Amino acid sequence: MRSFCKSEPKQMSHFMKRDESGLGYVDYSAFYNKYIQDNPTPFHVGYYFHLIADEIWLQDIYYKKIKFLPDEEKLEAKKMYYRDFGRLNGKLIDHYSLKLEPLDVQPVEIEEIDYTLLPGIISDVETDFRIADSSKHEALEILDWEKVIETIEKTVITCVANWKGAK
Repeated sequence: MRSFCKSEPKQMSHFMKRDESGLGYVDYSAFYNKYIQDNPTPFHVGYYFHLIADEIWLQDIYYKKIKFLPDEEKLEAKKMYYRDFGRLNGKLIDHYSLKLEPLDVQPVEIEEIDYTLLPGIISDVETDFRIADSSKHEALEILDWEKVIETIEKTVITCVANWKGAK
């Protein structure tokens, strides 16, 4: 699926920090502490899980496949990476038997994102489902199907563990 807040500066909307070596990471604990520990609304919990998923994807997929490539190779790798997202949508929809549920926009209080962008994001998700069959049979160029599934499953386990540990 497409990036959640692609029009927002990702550093801010994804609670990005830098480690001692300068490498970026998603500080989902900061989001939890700011927005969830006192008032866990469904949207906030979903966004928290989204941040965990992005951190795991960053570490297990993006950094290993693309981040440290030489600039010329990185440019081409990113093109393949984004083409693979389109191929993955249909594959993942089928693999997990996903169904599109009606979504509507409610104002949310997360100062790091502009909730008025949500209708566009919902439209992107609807498009992803509508065109899911168009490229799902194409081979992935840079991503590995088994690694993607492993990463998704790791994400689910991590989200559940973080949620249980936080309660």
